[in-house]
Amino acid sequence: AKRDQLNVLLITIDTLRADYLGCYGNRVIETPFIDKLATEGVLFKRAFAHNVVTLPSHINILTGTYPLYHGVRDNSGFRLDAKVVVLSEILKGKNYRTAAFIGAFPLDDRFGLNQGFDLYDDFYGDTSHVNEFAEVERSAEKVISRAQDWIDKNKEELWFCWIHLYDPHYPYNPPQRFKDKYPQDYYAGEVAYTDSSVGHLIQFMKKSDIDEKTLIILTSDHGESLGAHLEKTHGIFAYNETLHIPLIFYQKQLFSRPKIIHHLARHIDIVPTVLDVLSINTPKHVQGVSLVPLIKNPQKWKEQDSYFESMTSTLTRNWAPLDGIISENYKYIDLPLEELYNLELDFQEEKNLASTERLIVKKLNDKLERVKKSSSNPEMEKKKRVTEDSETMRKLRSLGYVSGSAQKPLKRTFTEEDDPKRLIGLDNLSNEATGDFLEGHSQLAVKKLKRVIDLRPDFTLAYSNLAFIYHEKGELRKAIELLERAVALDLANSSQMAMLGIYFQEAGELQKSLKILEPLVEEYPYEADALNNLAITYWRLGRYKKAEQTFAKLLSLDPGYASAYNNLGSVYLDKKEYDEAIRQFNKAIEYDPHLASPYNGLGVAFSKKGETEKAIANWKKAVELSDTEYDALYNLGITLIKIKRLREAVPYLEKFIAIAPRPKYADDVEKIKEILARLKNY
Repeated sequence: AKRDQLNVLLITIDTLRADYLGCYGNRVIETPFIDKLATEGVLFKRAFAHNVVTLPSHINILTGTYPLYHGVRDNSGFRLDAKVVVLSEILKGKNYRTAAFIGAFPLDDRFGLNQGFDLYDDFYGDTSHVNEFAEVERSAEKVISRAQDWIDKNKEELWFCWIHLYDPHYPYNPPQRFKDKYPQDYYAGEVAYTDSSVGHLIQFMKKSDIDEKTLIILTSDHGESLGAHLEKTHGIFAYNETLHIPLIFYQKQLFSRPKIIHHLARHIDIVPTVLDVLSINTPKHVQGVSLVPLIKNPQKWKEQDSYFESMTSTLTRNWAPLDGIISENYKYIDLPLEELYNLELDFQEEKNLASTERLIVKKLNDKLERVKKSSSNPEMEKKKRVTEDSETMRKLRSLGYVSGSAQKPLKRTFTEEDDPKRLIGLDNLSNEATGDFLEGHSQLAVKKLKRVIDLRPDFTLAYSNLAFIYHEKGELRKAIELLERAVALDLANSSQMAMLGIYFQEAGELQKSLKILEPLVEEYPYEADALNNLAITYWRLGRYKKAEQTFAKLLSLDPGYASAYNNLGSVYLDKKEYDEAIRQFNKAIEYDPHLASPYNGLGVAFSKKGETEKAIANWKKAVELSDTEYDALYNLGITLIKIKRLREAVPYLEKFIAIAPRPKYADDVEKIKEILARLKNY
């Protein structure tokens, strides 16, 4: 294949540690398919990420720029600006068909990485309740199946396909056969399962000879600590367990002689390398360099330095920000308690040399400051971060990403007491609380989060998490009081303000909700989720015109926002415009077939139009899709009673009594109990 006629396949595996692959020295875990790609391609032994969380790391990979440039520093609270050019846009401009197949919510199209893709397949379903966390991700085999179908349909075209596999991410829950194979290490089971899924894809490509004309790049966004340096997963530190990543380039004809490269390589080098291979000019703003000269002649290579950062703890906990630089064999971490490691002698970073090697520390600190200054993009720095809606936060929270700050940390100077190394125990306690809640131990979770707040009163994230747990337990007033306390302490960020606005909305305190949400929308005029919640408040206040206008603005910004169509349908229900309501509910289902609420809305609309059987069919679909569609259960049971289908009605009514939350449905529950008692006597 000619270089300018190659397809491009980018596979990113979330949370994959390099040293869990056979090609990086692991002798316990079986990863034959990725290993074969490595032994037949180019393997970079010393490749590093620049962030240790999913969204910013993938943006680094797909734009060839540092987070300093593109401005996305964490999983939530940020969106990629449309002005930042993504690899998909460059290739689309060269007549490539482009598609992305996404494994989990942190890369949802609402975060902006869908730029330049003809198809951005992030159809993993709606999550309407935190305990249904499995629905915010989908398995590797499901992602790959959809990708294979697309590749097969486009095999006569020139294409770029990005496949994101999420399986190694916490919680570790591989298929049973991999649990049986690795009973003591489910993370290893996830890695082995993901490898087998990649194998199915590679075998499909080889069988169809598609691999002959395809450049394949495989990497991960970051690794996983697995207890190293007292960090259980990732997101706080930037040690090599999370920063060192696999990087493999494979193209049978172009890289006919397998190579192992020991020079440093970086995520930001992927885009310029792909473009070089394809004989496409690299845009000037790209900060990485092509690795093609390194592959051809390692001896003449001038090694680049690599910037890295971990900003989650400073944005969500008010801890000291962490950044640093890898230069030659040294790694410098800039924190109140500085760290310096000789990676050639100490890759596990067990011996901190910062106190004895002060000249090297000074040299690398100066380099770090120069990189930060030269790589920053003033336009992105000015860009305001965005707030998240409750649905976004619920999904991120259920995946372990319980962040969402949209503010700079309260502090401007940090001491040793703010160093994450001193505070990792508190983070583990907070994470334990999240795990306890997901496993159904709400009281234990509440106790642990209260302890975190007592020990570190400015731990912003703990207020969000505790308020969320109160809310899910039905203790709405406690949730509101806690968030009001955060506001009084000047801790609340925009995500927490949005949460407070939503909780006031649920409590029926609509004017208070409005007082919070209107300024938020004014501050973030292009933020879809804030607009959605403001429109809901207008609707509940009976200000239908304002609600419609706000929903219209929202849908002009994000035409695929399924929940907004559902909410707009409810506005038309209230206005008794049933045909328009039906149209909007069907739009919601078109964009998200797994969303239960619009089926309840359709049931109500058809019932009002006298089309009872259609109403019943839609209510049944709603309760089939979700256990929390209490209104649909109620409507279904009552309607079946009215048309004398008593035996059919009883199970729905009994389920309503069993699960409908009090006090919200207390009166309805009593009414149903009376109806069932009369039926028994009858």
